[in-house]
Amino acid sequence: MRGAADAMVFAVMGLASFAMVWMQPALESEPVPMAPGEPIVVRPRAECPAEPDVFDEIADLQEQVDRRTEDLSIAQAQEEVVTGKALDWPDDLPEGFDAGAVEDALESLAESSGGVVVGIDCGEFPCVAVMGWEGADFEGRDQATAALREDFPGRRNGASMLWRDDEGGVAGLAFTVALLPDQELSQVERQRVDFRTDEAPSIFDPGEVIGAD
Repeated sequence: MRGAADAMVFAVMGLASFAMVWMQPALESEPVPMAPGEPIVVRPRAECPAEPDVFDEIADLQEQVDRRTEDLSIAQAQEEVVTGKALDWPDDLPEGFDAGAVEDALESLAESSGGVVVGIDCGEFPCVAVMGWEGADFEGRDQATAALREDFPGRRNGASMLWRDDEGGVAGLAFTVALLPDQELSQVERQRVDFRTDEAPSIFDPGEVIGAD
């Protein structure tokens, strides 16, 4: 039995030696010699070095990312020249100019003037709204305009619209307005507000809402 055991030990040692020689480039250091009967310890494999073309590929991808990032920054800057930069809601906003109050005021005004709130955007400061009237309701429109002048002295008026029917009569009226406190706006702020009031009719399509299209 002892001879068989010794043979087994030497066979295991031989296999271990072969494995160490085969793994030599990947070992972190020289293997520790082992005496018969000691457990075989396999050290962790070191990380295989990346091939040179992998580094080239990574560098190429990073260059593409940098180029796309620069292109995006330029595109955003060009867009802001036209659209202006979105305005944050001020911390010291006067009472009655927050989104909820503006929406309530416009709904009440539309009801009293015989019109409708076609759409309102309070996603940023200030709220921008489109109001409309069916037919040639100039009296209702003028009533709403006078009320807005009194309740929102800092408002900025946008586009006024008029639709004609097939016979040349007036099919509907609408206008856009930005509901602002009575405050001085910077050039950047005015640019953004004016862009939004000009864009609002294309977003809300007042002609369709009031049946003038």
